[in-house]
Amino acid sequence: MSAEPFPAVPAPKPLRRVRPAALAKATKAWDVRVAGAPWKVAAEHAGYCDQYAAQKAVRNVFGTVPQIERAELRRLWRDRLEVAWRQVMRDMVDQRPGAVTAAVRIATTAAVLDGLNEPQQVTLRNPSTQELEQWAGVVIAATTPQVEEWDIFSE
Repeated sequence: MSAEPFPAVPAPKPLRRVRPAALAKATKAWDVRVAGAPWKVAAEHAGYCDQYAAQKAVRNVFGTVPQIERAELRRLWRDRLEVAWRQVMRDMVDQRPGAVTAAVRIATTAAVLDGLNEPQQVTLRNPSTQELEQWAGVVIAATTPQVEEWDIFSE
């Protein structure tokens, strides 16, 4: 994994004059959030009491909150999954309990991330009454046994 998960996305210019300390905190929260961390982590790093305070401060200072681009976020999670996969492989070689389960979970997550386990396409139709009757006739003809009549009184 690279040292910086995202290219530096600078915070926009503040909307109005802001105290330097407030600007520094909001910029720190912005940078941590753009790096892919959740708001709770951004709040901890910037020195806010909770994630809501961090979001509010960033919105008040910059007029918006950072939107992480989907492609960059996907790349970040691929890198994280790769690191986790390497650890799971070491754990499987050491025969640690739960290693196989962890490997399956990581593989499933990677498949979901890349869309490898998309559902198969299912086409639904609403047949008409005539089509249903025709189909039923075909099925009945194919599955009904042919009965031969016998006279039980003859020899």
